[in-house]
Order: sequence, then structure tokens, then C-alpha cells
Amino acid sequence: MSEKQAKILLVDDKPNNLHYLSEILLDRGYQVQRAISGQLAINAALDSPPDLILLDVLMPKLDGYEVCEKLKRSKLTRDIPIIFVSVLEQAFDKVKAFKAGGVDYITKPFQLEEVIARIENQLTIFNLQKKLKEKHKELTQYTLRLQAEIAERKRTQEALLLAEKRYNNLVDNSIEGIFQANPSGRLLSANIVLARLFGYDSLEDLVEKVPNVSGLYVQPDRFSDLMSQLEYQDTLCNFESLVYKKNGQTIWISENARAVRDTTGTLLYYEGTVIDITVQKISQEALKFHKDRNEQLLQSILPARIARRLQQGEARIAESFDDVSILFADITGFTEFAACKTPKEQLAILDRIFSRFDELAQHYGLERIKTIGDAYMIAGGLPMPHSELTDTIVEHLPIERVARMALDMQIAMTELGTSVGRVFPLRIGIHIGSVVAGAIASTIGHSKFIYDLWGETVNLASLMESTGLPGQIQVTPEVYDRLHEGFAFEKREPHSIDRQREMTTYWLRGRQPQSQI
Repeated sequence: MSEKQAKILLVDDKPNNLHYLSEILLDRGYQVQRAISGQLAINAALDSPPDLILLDVLMPKLDGYEVCEKLKRSKLTRDIPIIFVSVLEQAFDKVKAFKAGGVDYITKPFQLEEVIARIENQLTIFNLQKKLKEKHKELTQYTLRLQAEIAERKRTQEALLLAEKRYNNLVDNSIEGIFQANPSGRLLSANIVLARLFGYDSLEDLVEKVPNVSGLYVQPDRFSDLMSQLEYQDTLCNFESLVYKKNGQTIWISENARAVRDTTGTLLYYEGTVIDITVQKISQEALKFHKDRNEQLLQSILPARIARRLQQGEARIAESFDDVSILFADITGFTEFAACKTPKEQLAILDRIFSRFDELAQHYGLERIKTIGDAYMIAGGLPMPHSELTDTIVEHLPIERVARMALDMQIAMTELGTSVGRVFPLRIGIHIGSVVAGAIASTIGHSKFIYDLWGETVNLASLMESTGLPGQIQVTPEVYDRLHEGFAFEKREPHSIDRQREMTTYWLRGRQPQSQI
């Protein structure tokens, strides 16, 4: 739902005020409900919850503060943003409005464009919060499915381990195949168990059909490998091979062999035992497969080093880092573009974009932290295995690599935009400083983990993105101080980045000519 399709409830005991605002909002494309008293407003909101409420303060019986408090106590209406509109302009009145649950306060007489701008801003926030809740619900459902799958695989793994244990007990108590053979592979003697192991009805049948045991091995050089090892050692244990049975099927066997030599050390023959280990091999492969799959699942949602630590038994991981570069990027205009696309088409485009960003992050040795909708977050300066960093990347500081990636992301978006028929400008923000990083564990039947970063550094990087402009990279003075010798910047005039503070920020334009960065 776009902001212009939103439903707004107007509450004022003055019919003229209601009519004036209603006409303006209807002309702007909004749906409008009207209520001339506090109780009527409550009834209307509970019956058909709007997306936003414009609420007058001074009304008979129930004033705006009381209406707001009642709406905030109801599960149906507590999340609806409420903007107070009043002639009262004292700080006390405004504080009372915010304590009651209002999100904004407009003083009469007001500028129409200011009212519209504040409405659009609160609707945008409201829609983003709804989308975030939906994404959180989807992620929770996906995590529960993933946990169920992991639990099922764990049960399968336990069943396989039990099956392997039972099989090993059976093998330990069984009679093994026993044989003697000369160095060329001709059988000199054997027992019936050996014959049956290879699928033959009798020892005579085995000797007749298999004149040389070298022909039993699937790998042509396997018999030569066995004899080569016996040339240099008297005993050989657990020599595993894939062999043919009489019917052409293959099984895995394990041989224990001993060399018998004459007084000169010449090999006369070798003797030993053979057991069928096919079930054991299948169990081992199945266990390895499930172990690898479980590791892949864990590493697909967490950084590799964090996944390894969790696999080693750490239950909670929290770390503090002093010099971490944070980048937030938002795809401007994607929401409107996606409105006319199917979910599969939207996902395909986002997959192409984020896959390209992931390639850049890997190239620059940076860590993707998360994506939220069409927003993307990376960090530089977190520990990464040295094997994942090239010598060229190691030469540059993480903040330099983050800046280079930001510039490459803009180029990548232009290239991708050409292929999909529309270029989406990126709004990017960067800041550097201290963060707390860790794997958050919560329990809903089973444990699940989410890796994230916290701290003022993260907040400022997010503000750099949200207060920036489409197609621009906005950075803090700290980033400028680190990079101005190797990169080109344009200084912005001081501007508000939140309700409490102003800041002088910079646009990152590119690399300086002749820069080695």
C-alpha cells in the first residue's frame, strides 16, 4: 500500500475544519474518515482501523489526550500513528501529547504543505514498520522450518549412528573370510565365508570363476597398491577397496594382510582376513553428508568464523571492536517499481542486485551483515580468516575498502539497471567507530542464531543513509578525516540528522587522481 492510498481518520469538533482538511486530503489521493467527537473517533477506529489519525486536542467530553490513551490501550489500534493538531502551543501541551502516545504535534494555524509532509513521513514510517514485522514473521517461520529440518536430520544422524553400532556388533561377532594368495594374486587357500562374501556358492566356484584376485578390484591398480605396501611392511591393516561380486554388484571390503617371506626376505605369499564394510561405508558417507549439510546451513546464515565457534560449543558470542566501518545502502525507487511486478520477479531482481553486492563484499574482504527488504548492510574491520583476503586487499584499510565498494556498488547498479530496463539510484551512508558484534540466541522450541552489530556507530551509519540523497554516498566527518587524502569529497552545509543534532557531512565523489588507494 502506497502512502497516497492510505486511510486517514480526521477528528475535530469543528465541522469547518473537518471539511477543509478532508477536501485537501481527498485531492491528494488519500481515503478519509471523519469524526466530530472523541467517542465517535474511537468507535470509527475500532470498527475500521485507519492508517493514520489527525486528532484535535480541545474537544468536549473526551479531549484528544484521552482519545489517544484509549486507542493506545486497544490491540486493534495501538500501533496506528496519531498526529495531534491544536492551537495549544506550550511545551507542556506537546509533552502531554507525546506521553499519551502521539508521534507528532502540529500547532494551529498550520502550513498545509507542512501537514502533508508530516503525514507522508509518518505513513512512510508506519508502512516500513509493517513491512519489518512481516519480514520478521517470515524469518521466524523460515527459522522454525530450518530448525525442524535440522532436528529431523539430527534424528536421522542418531538413527544412522545406532545402525552403525549394531552393524559393528554384528561384524565383531561374525566369522571373517580367510585366505592365502601368492604375489601374483592366485588363491592358494580360502574358507567358505570368503566365497559367500563375494557371492559364490562354494569355494570351488570362487576358485574356478576367479583365477586371480586382482580381477575382483574395481580400481585396476588397487591390487598393485596392496602388493607394493606389503613389499615394504610385513602387515597391512584396514586396506579398504571397492570390489565386484559374482553378480556384478560392488561392495566395500576391508583387508588385514600379513606377508610371509623366505629366509632371504623374498615374499612367498600373503595371508589375511576380509570383511564386508559396505554398510559401514554407506553410514559414514551418510553421516558426512548430513554433517556437511548442517554446517552449510549454519554458515549460510552466519559469518564463517562465528559458525565455527558455535559448532565448537560456544553458546553466546559477544565481541567489541574499536574501528569498524559500517555501510548502509538503500535501493531508491524499488518499492514503487516492484508494485507492478510479481513476487517472483521482485525476488529475481533483488537476488541479482544482492548477489552482485555479495561478490563485491567478498572481493574487498568485507562482511555482509544483513539485508532488510531492499536495504543492504556491510561491515569492514571485523576479523576474517586470512585465507579469504588477497594480498591486494590486505594492503588497504577496511574503511578504504568500504569506500571503494560503495563507489563500485553505484557502478554495478547502473549496469544492472540497464539489463532490467530501469536504473535504481543507491542512497548510501558510511560511518566508522566502535561496535558490539555478536550472535543473538533465542529459544522457540529450539535454538536459533542471528548475527548483528549494535552501537552508535551503526546508528550514525544508518542516519547517513536515511538523510542522504538518491545516487549519493554520504559520510561522517570521521570517515572524511580518514579518506580525504585518497578520495574526493564535497562538503555539505550543516543539516539535521535527527531531532537532537545537526552535523556537517560530506558527499563521497570518487578516488583522487593518482591515488594508490
